[in-house]
Amino acid sequence: MKKNIKYSVVTVFVFAFFGLSVCSAAKTGKIAKIFSEDMLSVDLAYFEQIAGIAKYTRGNTKIYYVDNCEVTATVVNGSVTALGLELSSKCTFDLNKFSINTNGKLPMPHNMTLGQFSTLILGDLSFTGQYLRCGSCPDPIIYALRIGSHADNWLDILLEMTSNAENQEEATTSWIRAMSGNDGYMNIESDANGIFNCDSKYSALANKLFRYVKISKITIGNNIGTLCEPLSNEGR
Repeated sequence: MKKNIKYSVVTVFVFAFFGLSVCSAAKTGKIAKIFSEDMLSVDLAYFEQIAGIAKYTRGNTKIYYVDNCEVTATVVNGSVTALGLELSSKCTFDLNKFSINTNGKLPMPHNMTLGQFSTLILGDLSFTGQYLRCGSCPDPIIYALRIGSHADNWLDILLEMTSNAENQEEATTSWIRAMSGNDGYMNIESDANGIFNCDSKYSALANKLFRYVKISKITIGNNIGTLCEPLSNEGR
């Protein structure tokens, strides 16, 4: 009788463990397949066989909801050139599968801070900020762009840190203060889209201030460019 109980408990445990594993794999299967280097440059029709039909289209960006995760795809001439993901514990992927030149293994993006990325990645980061000085605007968004090189197969990476990210608000306030005069007004002008620090003058400071802030969204692909102006293909 004791043996039967023991085997029953073990059976239940094994079933529960593998059942949860299968469920987890099912939930992350499409995201893992979408966020692979092979998906960059594929035809949109092929991409949508996996991602499904886009819910929204904004310019050359299409927005999908895959397994309850928000996925963005930049489409140029019918081909996918960049992929973005709003990050959470259920919406993440292995960034190390991409051809990225690093000093070590990168954490899963949903657990990664700006400082971890900056320390492990080879190359400089350019920071910009949106909605930094506007009472009626949405909450500020901080962007960190790393331009890829030949060693990275020309893959650019754009990180976003929203106000929901831990420590973002405090770091953003300090960054704004550093870019402002004694009168409280910003010392630098924004572009037409309200993007600040287009000349990267305050990027080194941002790299320090936002080092403990977790990433909210990541976009990876070719010729992502800055948010201030399109990236030129010259020399790429």
